[in-house]
Amino acid sequence: MLLGSGESGKSTFLKQMRIINGGDFVDEELREYRLVIYNNIVKGMKVLIDARDKLGISWGDEASARPADFVFGYDCVSIEEPVFAQFVPAITALWADSGIRMAFDRRREFQLV
Repeated sequence: MLLGSGESGKSTFLKQMRIINGGDFVDEELREYRLVIYNNIVKGMKVLIDARDKLGISWGDEASARPADFVFGYDCVSIEEPVFAQFVPAITALWADSGIRMAFDRRREFQLV
């Protein structure tokens, strides 16, 4: 049994032990992990958008406000692959924005999972 606070790496540790000891992942597990990754990417970008605003960081390009509205406006519970594909261009554009990068550089000032 592993004890630890949320987001401390318990599941990651167990997955690494499985990989090291030669255990393969079944297709259903891979699909579940993929969905977790998709959700984390969208949620992480939402946190960066919010932090950029709260920290008073300007957009590098004002055109970034549009993809930010698209990403931030989505209330994600679970994101399947076809839905995530709709976010890829917006997230890519936002990651290229210097305002989002500056917020990321200041991630010690807010919680970014």
